[in-house]
Amino acid sequence: MKLFFIVTALLCSSPAMARTVLYGKSAVLVAIPYGKETLFRFDKQVRTVSSVAGFIVKPANAEAPDYTTLSVMPRTANAEALVAVILDDDTALKVRLQTTTA
Repeated sequence: MKLFFIVTALLCSSPAMARTVLYGKSAVLVAIPYGKETLFRFDKQVRTVSSVAGFIVKPANAEAPDYTTLSVMPRTANAEALVAVILDDDTALKVRLQTTTA
């Protein structure tokens, strides 16, 4: 299994949280809090992200886009999606995004 870094930063007044997620051939489940932006940090540049209707996925810094750090924000309180992420070295990651309400 390879090491996949996901840094979760809640951009409100609550403290930032981070966790390391191991990934392989199966999909990794990531809970995204509704109404808050979550950051994904990858160890390599992201080449492609499949279309995701229930979430907004964009570079974390729009002024100087760095495709190793992406911002993910749910559009609805009950959004769920299976996302394919392709890195520069052709590694394919499957991430299941699921909105949580806390």
